[in-house]
Amino acid sequence: MKTNRSLLLIASALVMVCLLGGGLVVKVGAAESSYRQAVLFAEILSQVLDNYVDPVEADGLLEGAYEGMLGSLDPNGAYLTAAEVSAWKNPGDPSRSDPGISVLKSGHSIQVVAVAAESPAEDAGVRVGDHLRSVDGVLFRDLSLQQARRMIAGETGTVVRIELLHTEDGFRREALELVRTSRQSAPYELRVERGTAILRIHDLRELPLEEIAKELDDVRSRPVDRLLLDLRNLALGGPRDGARAAALFTDRGRLSLRDRSGRVVDTVESEQGLSAWTGPLFVLVNGATAEGGEALALIVREGTEVRVFGETTFGLGAETKLFELQNGAGLLLSSELWETSEGSTWHARGVEPDEEIEGEGRDFADSSADQLKRVLEILDAPASTEAERDAA
Repeated sequence: MKTNRSLLLIASALVMVCLLGGGLVVKVGAAESSYRQAVLFAEILSQVLDNYVDPVEADGLLEGAYEGMLGSLDPNGAYLTAAEVSAWKNPGDPSRSDPGISVLKSGHSIQVVAVAAESPAEDAGVRVGDHLRSVDGVLFRDLSLQQARRMIAGETGTVVRIELLHTEDGFRREALELVRTSRQSAPYELRVERGTAILRIHDLRELPLEEIAKELDDVRSRPVDRLLLDLRNLALGGPRDGARAAALFTDRGRLSLRDRSGRVVDTVESEQGLSAWTGPLFVLVNGATAEGGEALALIVREGTEVRVFGETTFGLGAETKLFELQNGAGLLLSSELWETSEGSTWHARGVEPDEEIEGEGRDFADSSADQLKRVLEILDAPASTEAERDAA
């Protein structure tokens, strides 16, 4: 038994040396540091195996270590077992439905950032800010963001069982069974408030650009000469969708996808000749603006004279790939980075606003409304007042 354990510890130490030091060809200093970390890892593993109150399996501990290592990289990093690799490679019907919730991952927590109107989730009382604890009995803390999203989605008409914590109700725990349906609510809404047209985007996927262009043309005829693009809590749609939507505001939208060596592996350009708004444009973002929403905000800011208000965005701007291991397991890694035509990236760092505006209130709805009110007040302010505020 001790011999097997010793072999396991030696093997784990060698694995850690390779993972932390990047293989055999490393600088001496890095190699020494990696070796010290490997020895420490082996010592911790040995202490747990020998002294934990209940007997534990070494394989399970090592898998937990792999999950922790990958999960610490970004929300999409993950270690997959052989069974999970098989499921990942065969996701089923790509046109899968969901119960009407959008989620992001922060640390080990999966949090609801948007609830679709007229959805099963809204009817069941799911609210923005709720923490999802498990899906179909699997703890969310063990899943990457993409794994969680895949498990929440599924075939139309099927039931997903989720356990959540209501943050605005003292973290009250609730178990729900929600039916997966196709979304009935509009992916955007356009309204005029205080002389400003407000285009709120909820879902970038399959956004009807020509329809929006016609509505914007109608708004201009009222007349309304300024537009606020509200991208708060926009977590549906990737960078390609964001580049496509940017065609409404600029004909210079372009994104490149680069691998670790800097080689361009894909390029996406906005459709030419669709620019539907040429007047003053402003953008509003927050910490739950992610992926395609961040791409759209950056493209618009770089392609036109735009001011961005709100809070620093989430910071999700990389493509994830599956790397299979010899034992059938696999790694999900962000291996390619999106960047704008001016070389800007947003992965991990997010998009910083030109002017930080936070809302106040008892709950998300109140603080969100207050944040919008503050931005509209700034846009309403006379030019001289605005210049004085900027100088201050």
